[in-house]
Amino acid sequence: MRKCISIFSFIGIFAIFLTINLKAQTGVGSSYILEGYSPELVWTYFTRITEIPRCSGQEAQIRDWVVETAESAGLNVVVDDYGNVKIEKDASPGYESHEGVVLQAHLDMVCSPQNMTFPLELKITDGWLSANNTTLGADNGIGIAYAMSVLTDNNVVHPPLEVLFTVEEETGLVGANNLKEDFLSYRKLINLDSENEETITIGCAGGGRSDITMPLVREAATVDMLPLVVSVNGLQGGHSGIDIDSRANPNKLIAEFLKEAENVAPELRIISIKSGEFDNAIPRNSDAWVLIDKNNWSKILSLKDSKLTEWKTQYGNLEPTINIDIYETTYSIEPVTKEITNNIINMLNELPYGVIAWSEELEGVLETSVNISPVKTFTSTFELTMMSRSIVLEEREKLRSQIKEIANKYGAECVNDSGYAPWEPNFDSQLLAFARDIYIDHFGKEPKLEVTHGGLETAVIGSIYPGMDMISIGPNIENGHSPNERVDIQSVANVYSYLLELLKAL
Repeated sequence: MRKCISIFSFIGIFAIFLTINLKAQTGVGSSYILEGYSPELVWTYFTRITEIPRCSGQEAQIRDWVVETAESAGLNVVVDDYGNVKIEKDASPGYESHEGVVLQAHLDMVCSPQNMTFPLELKITDGWLSANNTTLGADNGIGIAYAMSVLTDNNVVHPPLEVLFTVEEETGLVGANNLKEDFLSYRKLINLDSENEETITIGCAGGGRSDITMPLVREAATVDMLPLVVSVNGLQGGHSGIDIDSRANPNKLIAEFLKEAENVAPELRIISIKSGEFDNAIPRNSDAWVLIDKNNWSKILSLKDSKLTEWKTQYGNLEPTINIDIYETTYSIEPVTKEITNNIINMLNELPYGVIAWSEELEGVLETSVNISPVKTFTSTFELTMMSRSIVLEEREKLRSQIKEIANKYGAECVNDSGYAPWEPNFDSQLLAFARDIYIDHFGKEPKLEVTHGGLETAVIGSIYPGMDMISIGPNIENGHSPNERVDIQSVANVYSYLLELLKAL
């Protein structure tokens, strides 16, 4: 009797070959830092992803990799006019009649610092994966790796699939906002951009930017003025939605310091203030270049010591390494007038920051907040951005109206963008009921249902595709949008195995 290889054996061999081939492509070989960690294919893909530049607005290379990998696996790929990618995969045998499901992740990442280079330098500490001195991009690189693993591993059992990869999520859900109504066919969607293994996310805050611009007038300083740099640093930074209730903002702190500095050095003039890179990230430091009378130098140093002591008492638990540095410098551009100096300092002090309100209806859920970042000074303008978030659209708009009033009060222009609406929880969701039951079977406990204060593309997708039934899941990721970002390696395996069970059950 002639021997033959079963289709299932062939699939298994193909999966092994694919993994080995992927390792060869990455050039990691025996030095592969995640060698032996499960799920192997997910980590192979994620390692490859960390080698590819994909800052927001610069997704061409990661898009090319996704498209080429999918097409090599024989899958149908569609790229829309804006650069979003849809990959289609037929159902597993026996699942052809099941309702189709969309898996969704975004291709871009927050690159902090902005001049970071690829490939990233990965490291493992106590079971957590991070990158050396840069963001890791687990947000949302793990989601990409999950989706690509499902698409290319034919051992995974699933209903008909559409995998949607969007662009420019981190700069305002831009790719999702440009989706066409006919791009997706199915009406069940699993977003892969959450950051807590123990939760199923069922809602998120809406957000909107307020861009403030103040015109500057500069004039020469007196000869005996001393140029200084005042630096508030050592803060943790973080995600401007998820971490907003547990982080100080250096822009508010430096404004507070400069306000009090004017009491001991009334002649103080601002040359420049700079802080932050992104509106969706809380900055770690803020630097102000100022001029003071040389005779008040000792008073400024004394204020520094007393202020740092005060802040360590006030913020010590949240910001254990908070610090102030003040040192002499040089300058090549004249300071702004005293009137404008006062306007900048007073505006920064008066603008709101942090938690504005907690939800009265959902216990422990943050309702409304605002972040200040970035802050930039140019020759003729002082510019800053406020990112307001709320699960209640009216409250977000009320906050942005307040911001505009404050800006106008101090001679600045404020432009509010159109923003995006909240994703309102649907407690009657069929997909949620199904996901909850599978979670209990898989983990042996109830999942937490979360309404996140971070922005998710489900908010936009739900408005474009009415009736879309959606949940969001993901592994434990901490300190997103900052160089302290890290992902729990075991959690990645746990959530992926849950995702596979969920797809099989669907």
